[in-house]
Amino acid sequence: MKISVIVPVYKVELYLDRCVNSIVNQTYRDIEIILVDDGSPDNCPAMCDAWAEKDGRIKVIHKENGGLSDARNAGLDIATGEYIAFVDSDDYIHPQMFELMLTAMQGAQSNMVACRLQQVEADETIVYPTYSAPTVALTVNSETALGQFYEKYFELIWMSVCLKLYHRSIFETLRFRKGILFEDLDVFPYVVGKAQQITVIEDALYYYANSPGSITRSGFNEKYLDTIEMHARHMEYFLSRGLSQQASQAATRYVWSLVQTYQVIRKRHKQLKPLFWEEMKKNYTVRCAQIKENCVLSRMHRVILNIFPRFPLLAEKIYEYISK
Repeated sequence: MKISVIVPVYKVELYLDRCVNSIVNQTYRDIEIILVDDGSPDNCPAMCDAWAEKDGRIKVIHKENGGLSDARNAGLDIATGEYIAFVDSDDYIHPQMFELMLTAMQGAQSNMVACRLQQVEADETIVYPTYSAPTVALTVNSETALGQFYEKYFELIWMSVCLKLYHRSIFETLRFRKGILFEDLDVFPYVVGKAQQITVIEDALYYYANSPGSITRSGFNEKYLDTIEMHARHMEYFLSRGLSQQASQAATRYVWSLVQTYQVIRKRHKQLKPLFWEEMKKNYTVRCAQIKENCVLSRMHRVILNIFPRFPLLAEKIYEYISK
């Protein structure tokens, strides 16, 4: 049962060897490693090719820069494994990660398994613990997980796609939305909805390195504006599943994101203010109508929604008050 491991690569020449080493040295050997060079301008393309020469399980895609989502999608398009995993190229994984996760998946008859992560410094040396078996915390079906998504399972399952092993059926028709930030958060509800059975293990098998400048670490820019509409898309998805309570939670997050993004732009990124209003007004009337018709918001959140376009500073003050 082959596992396809998809690794987007961009400007990580200091960390790439460590990442790939951690994958090729997995105790579970039946893996396909797909290194996706996302138009990296440094030595990464040559490093990827060198790894492919060393290990026949490694495939390399060289493509123009398209961002993290586009790189992951390119890997998904050629993956042949029955199972799918993602590893970011400045991170690395425990030698037993896939062995333990596949064991947990088969034992619980799940089609998605999530583990925990451990944050490490970029140059930190880790002594790996040895596991005799995975520590299973829970197994839940997708309907239950979606029904208590924000109240419980958002934190328990963790949104990062890299902490999971998936049956390939989950990504048969699902792809990452291109050109946005927070790709993992954007796709998270849809992944949970497609995973009929989900198992969570307590073992910290993924090492998240605090390294700047990679494909997954960036500062505030215009792409943050899409997070507002992302919550609205989640609201629509929950409504399509008949989950009005979760849709209301997503609508509340839409309001939060609207005010928070405006606040950051007003204080630190004034050059983005015209773009913010342009993007916000594209869908705002439609989103307000959807929320008012289908969702339950607190009185203060409804006030914010109603006054924001005309009185954004007042909406910001109300938001700060109710957030205390």
